[in-house]
Amino acid sequence: MKLVRAIREGRILPYKPPAEREREAEEQEEVHFDLWQNEEPQEPNPLHIPAPKLPPPGYDLSYNPPEEYLPYVHLDPSVVPHH
Repeated sequence: MKLVRAIREGRILPYKPPAEREREAEEQEEVHFDLWQNEEPQEPNPLHIPAPKLPPPGYDLSYNPPEEYLPYVHLDPSVVPHH
């Protein structure tokens, strides 16, 4: 009796073949909402303080590859630049 009452109230849906379910899904319209419909441009926040930018690293702090990749490994040590 509880099953019959649940079916009548719509809490339990009867079985539908997959083809019929797909047809009903195609017939339903998708609802799209425009979230930014009433959006108004805002002024920048006057309390926003950007972070200070650090200067780029100098020549001494730039990338130093391992010795095996340097082209002047076999050169005279007096010619090799400081890194």
